[in-house]
Amino acid sequence: MTMFEWLNAHAPGFVHLTPEERRAIGHFTMVWGSLEGVLFQNNATEEKAFDVARDIASKIVLADFEHHLDYFRHRYLRDERAEYYFRTLHLSHTGEPRVLRVLRGEVTYPAEIVGALLLIVYRFRNNLFHGLKWADDIRGQYDNFLHAGDILIQVFALRYP
Repeated sequence: MTMFEWLNAHAPGFVHLTPEERRAIGHFTMVWGSLEGVLFQNNATEEKAFDVARDIASKIVLADFEHHLDYFRHRYLRDERAEYYFRTLHLSHTGEPRVLRVLRGEVTYPAEIVGALLLIVYRFRNNLFHGLKWADDIRGQYDNFLHAGDILIQVFALRYP
């Protein structure tokens, strides 16, 4: 049995993914795998997301991250309130308010904004690799994984020019 045959038979939602969704998830997986050791010293955590952002704070140009921030604001907020998809990130009790303040525009410090974006990316990683994303329906994640991979690459480029 091939990997694709096994996934079609045993992984909820896999058979319904478009080729583009499969590629986006695969590319995100490769980017995360390539950069986790460098950015997070092989042990990503919520706090390390903010540590990485603080390390590059003087190099951050917010305009370069604005389209990612706009995307996640639109995805996760309605009238300043967290939507269903925000709850499926499964943020910690300390991470959730930090991300919400950024998404609501209450925080404008570049490192905190990029840290919140990295935290969202980290939660995508955890939810994907630990099965929660599969349980919440893996379909429709194309844009999420494109943004997540782009954020990782942008942060890497700032940290290691």
